[in-house]
Amino acid sequence: MTEQDILRRQEINGQREYYLMLMGQFYHAYGHGAFALSRATGYRVMRKQRRGGEVLTVGFPINCLERVQTRIQENKGQIRQLDEKTFLFSGIDGTPDLSLVQEPQKTAAIQTDGDENVSAREGNAPAACDGCLQELLAFNLSSATPIDAMNFLNQMQLKYGTK
Repeated sequence: MTEQDILRRQEINGQREYYLMLMGQFYHAYGHGAFALSRATGYRVMRKQRRGGEVLTVGFPINCLERVQTRIQENKGQIRQLDEKTFLFSGIDGTPDLSLVQEPQKTAAIQTDGDENVSAREGNAPAACDGCLQELLAFNLSSATPIDAMNFLNQMQLKYGTK
């Protein structure tokens, strides 16, 4: 089932039931379901650009499923498994609320010169960027596994206070 299929099915059921779909290692809710899941869990709704336009979504890692199920139930919602990759949940308000949407952050433009000296244009980079940028450039992404990259990113977020 695609994102558009999920949105259509939710529209057909009157936005009363929402789908959680496993995509890779993350579960995702879309559209009104993203707002309902955000209200139950506190996760932020994200804007994602797709070929067909913008999609609003909330996602969480597969290892958080039990905690999310508990949060849905604590918020007087119901959740049931439809198949090995799909859950259906209901009983939580899915009304769109832009205050729940995390707007994409603008990143600082970075330039490098031939000597690998790095600086941010117009001073837009945060102060912590000076130290983290050197660590980022030193990380060999081409020889890292996906889990190595995720762990590296997590360490950087913890160290530089962006998590």
